[in-house]
Amino acid sequence: MKFTSRGPGHCASIGPATFSYVAILSGLLSMLLLGSCMNPAVLTTSQSVKDIPQLAYFPSLAYIQHIEKGNQAQFNDSLSSITAYKLDSLLGSHSSTYHLSESIWPADGFIKMKTEIEINQLIQMVRAKRNLNAIPLPPTLDSLMEARDQRYAMAVIGAGFGRVKGNFRGQLAKGVGIGILTLGMYAPVPVKSNLSLFTLVIDAQENKVVYYRRSTPVEKSPTSTDVIHRELTGLLNKTFQ
Repeated sequence: MKFTSRGPGHCASIGPATFSYVAILSGLLSMLLLGSCMNPAVLTTSQSVKDIPQLAYFPSLAYIQHIEKGNQAQFNDSLSSITAYKLDSLLGSHSSTYHLSESIWPADGFIKMKTEIEINQLIQMVRAKRNLNAIPLPPTLDSLMEARDQRYAMAVIGAGFGRVKGNFRGQLAKGVGIGILTLGMYAPVPVKSNLSLFTLVIDAQENKVVYYRRSTPVEKSPTSTDVIHRELTGLLNKTFQ
């Protein structure tokens, strides 16, 4: 699956929720990649995550774009799978540290797709409202947690992009050239690569989101094991502090 979005740095508005898979992912990518857009980095309720005795988790999701020419980015399924796999592996290896219990992921393909869409919808709603009030859990997530007798569950999402070798140098030279032509009044500085992580903790019993955090985007490869480990560890340490 491929689709093109505007170049890194563009902040898109959030449209209404839809169960169209491509529409959801298109909206998520344009919103998450470099898109702080004045959104808060952390939102909490009175429920402290560190006091949750047992926390299930959904397998990690990742949306990585690849830039081959200019600043045109395309969703890359292979790179996204690599990042998601590495996030999942790290969650599994740190499960005892962060008292994570079971991984919640349905075997049915259609339910998997709905689960992914609903996690993305929750993030879009949280970022649109900029608070955790009156955001009910979508039905599929709620049903999956209830079926496994899990009150709390966490979702981790990675979003980022990388460039083809040589593309960054060309965009940097272009930025310098524009700066010279405009006497330094405007000189766009491209970003070589980028990774940002997001986490949600939801409460099925109270039917609400109890925690949201996003990491500060880092200009590093979104598939680097070292980068993913550092960013995820930092994110989880802040979540469970």
